[in-house]
Amino acid sequence: MNLSDRFLAKLSNTSPISGNSPKRVADTLYRSWSVLEQEWPTKAANTVEEFYSEIPEAKKTLALARGAEYEFGYQVVPGSKAAIKEALKNSPVCLSVPAWWEENGKYFRPPGISDGHWTVCYGLNEQDEFLIFDSYYPFKKVMRADFLPSMAMSYHLKKKVVNDSAFSRFIRLIKQILWG
Repeated sequence: MNLSDRFLAKLSNTSPISGNSPKRVADTLYRSWSVLEQEWPTKAANTVEEFYSEIPEAKKTLALARGAEYEFGYQVVPGSKAAIKEALKNSPVCLSVPAWWEENGKYFRPPGISDGHWTVCYGLNEQDEFLIFDSYYPFKKVMRADFLPSMAMSYHLKKKVVNDSAFSRFIRLIKQILWG
C-alpha cells in the first residue's frame, strides 16, 4: 500500500524547511490515516505551495474510512544496539541519523552534529553496523559500528476484521463522492 506522502506531510504540519518529528507524523497517521498516493499524488504538485495545498474534506473522510480498516501503532525503541536488534526481529526499525558524513564507505556522526534525518534500518552486518535504507542516493548505507541513533521507532500495521460488505459500500460511496 503506497500512502500519499503529500497528504501526510500536510496533515501533520510538516515544514518544507525544518521537517517534522517522527512522533508527530506517526500520531497523525494513527488519528487520521491517509489516502493512497494516486488519490493525492505528489507528482501533481509542481510547487511547494501546491504540495502543501489544502486537502479537500472528502479526501480526509476517505482517509478516515480507510483507517477504520487498519490498526496502526508505533513504539519508541530504546537507542541501544541490543534493543534495536531485538526490535529488528519483528520488522525494520526507523532510526534518526545525521545526514550525511561518510568516510571509507561508512557513515558516521561527527562530534557536535545532531541527528536530523529519518531512515529505515533493515538489519546489522557482521561488524555490528546498522544497514540503512535511505531516500537519498546511495539508497543503501552502512553506519559505522560506533553509531547509535538519537531516536528509534518501530511501527505495526494490522488489517482489522470488518464487515466487508458494509465497509466496501462505504468506501465505494466515498469514492463516488470524490470522483463521481
